Amino acid sequence: MRKNIFAKSTFRQPMRTILLMLLIAVAAFAFVMRSTEYIIVTEKIEEIGNFYRSVGMLFPSADHNWEVSVGAEIVAASSYLGFEDRRRGALGVLQGMPNSNPEGFLPEEIEMPRFCHGYYLGKSDAFFYGELIDINREVTTVVGHRPAALYRRARAAGYDQLSNFIELTFLVDYVLLGYPEHFTMTRLEAYDGGYRERAVVTVHYHLTDDEILNSSIATPIDAMVIGQRYFLRGVHYFELAEFGTHEDFSHWDYVTVRSGARGVMFYMRPINERTSDYYPRYLTEDGIWFIPVTPEEEVDFSMQGLAGLNDELIRLRHIQSSVQLRTTRDLTAMPFMLFDDTGQLIDGRLLDKEDYLNANPVAVVNVLFAQLRNLNIGDTITVGIPPRQREAARSEGPRGFGGDFFIKGAYNEPITDVLKLEIVGMFSFSSSSWGYAPRYSTYVFIPDSVLPSDIHVSLTSLSDPLIHSRYSFVLQDPRNEDSFMLENRDILSAMGFDMHIIPGGGQEFRDSADSIIQSLAINAILFSAIMVLILALVSFLYLRQRRRDFAISRTLGCSENTAVKQLIITVSIIGFPAAFIGGIGGWFFALRESTETLLVLSDAETVATLPIYWLFVMVAIVLAVLLTMVIILGIRIARKPILVLLQDSVARRR
Repeated sequence: MRKNIFAKSTFRQPMRTILLMLLIAVAAFAFVMRSTEYIIVTEKIEEIGNFYRSVGMLFPSADHNWEVSVGAEIVAASSYLGFEDRRRGALGVLQGMPNSNPEGFLPEEIEMPRFCHGYYLGKSDAFFYGELIDINREVTTVVGHRPAALYRRARAAGYDQLSNFIELTFLVDYVLLGYPEHFTMTRLEAYDGGYRERAVVTVHYHLTDDEILNSSIATPIDAMVIGQRYFLRGVHYFELAEFGTHEDFSHWDYVTVRSGARGVMFYMRPINERTSDYYPRYLTEDGIWFIPVTPEEEVDFSMQGLAGLNDELIRLRHIQSSVQLRTTRDLTAMPFMLFDDTGQLIDGRLLDKEDYLNANPVAVVNVLFAQLRNLNIGDTITVGIPPRQREAARSEGPRGFGGDFFIKGAYNEPITDVLKLEIVGMFSFSSSSWGYAPRYSTYVFIPDSVLPSDIHVSLTSLSDPLIHSRYSFVLQDPRNEDSFMLENRDILSAMGFDMHIIPGGGQEFRDSADSIIQSLAINAILFSAIMVLILALVSFLYLRQRRRDFAISRTLGCSENTAVKQLIITVSIIGFPAAFIGGIGGWFFALRESTETLLVLSDAETVATLPIYWLFVMVAIVLAVLLTMVIILGIRIARKPILVLLQDSVARRR
């Protein structure tokens, strides 16, 4: 193996070699520093820019009946459009768990209150078996409250207080149907040589006006006996319930009545009463208020007067397990998530375009639902979808989400589609919208590509309507916002649509970002040119010193190719450590500079990062440029005659 003349000569001149290595390090430092800064800042600007999108909405006049499909076609034809989010809706039925609406009200019922003996009644019915342990007939109300007609009669009769309830306390041993939140009060009792925990509930029988004013009139409760086990029905008191705070809804507060009793309050209703899609309740025969049963006995629903009870249980179980599925192409761009006083992410992440494009079976659920059902990020819920669906009356909702139509499905038909959804995020309505929970806690957001395409929902005479609360759009570039508005605003206004772009500061951000990117690009090009010039200088100086080595190598019988190979090896030995050390310095300097640059664009502190392989790529580029120059100049020198090389070497020494 021939000795490397170039390596020997190079290492015999340490000062010159160190100087060349310093020049290589400076070139690598300059190139890596500006290139790294440019790559980091441009990537982060693109990432930050996703939060500064121009999101638009359409608001129809009353003539369009909340429908915006005609206006949406105008928006869809614009060249400035990035994408539309035509959100679909469907009713889903949770498999194996109830929803998070223990008050039992549906959103569309908010605007049409109806009372039953002066109290709101939702779909919070519970059917249970329990032993009667106490009867309290001294539950009083101060005269002056509703219902007004009764209290006018009471004042005329000289009453200042009325006993309008009979309060019954039960030890529950089996719940046939009902929300678990309604059976949280418990007590321990001796059982089979040990102890068992049983729920304690309070049920109120509301006396009729005549029963209140005339104590001699018999009531159904007169036939009940303490110590007897009964099957009965209760409806949770909405008006008397005090729900938990916004921060901790998982705790169910209990109400206190004048008698001092504590516990979830049930309003006693006939077992054979039928509910409806709205408030009205129907009783076609004599009311069966309770059924005495022996221990462990269950009621035979085929008995006289209970013919429709099975169907009623199916209806209520369907309602108490129902959730409102809403699809989206990108939840991060959904209007109600962009307003500070409406939607907010509590945990996990929101759905994005990747979830839609990949049809990921994921969901974002309300935090109240997650807390009540002990669900965490990563857990899975199973939701069935009934085949026939329809939209009920329009309901109110938070800003950017209001005007939505609540969807109902056929409760007595089999489930046709089942979705297994992984929870990736939890959202909440802000404190200003707290009045919409928990009835709005049943909303579950999923990617539009996950909901089967054959799910269609009807609304009166419209087929699959595009309601304004379910439509929004995102422009390709916030800088085109003014041009887009100029192109479409007058046309849409003439058609009866008001177009609104949600303020997001996108155009200001892009203007600032563009100037920064332009400055960084100029710096990257300039420092790349400096790197090339420095490496050209290094190549020239080094090869100028190695002409004599070429002559000696050739004289010893080395071919031109062998001499060039030895030269490349020598340059690599001194070039790689110099380029790597300079590159590392430029890398960390660029990370610090990039972090400071990004602070100008983002309120939140952004840490500048870049995969480490980029460092090796950029160092490799520096070495490639250096070696390319050395090879080109080295080949030219190697091809010269030996005598010419020796003469040049002697001439330089003189």
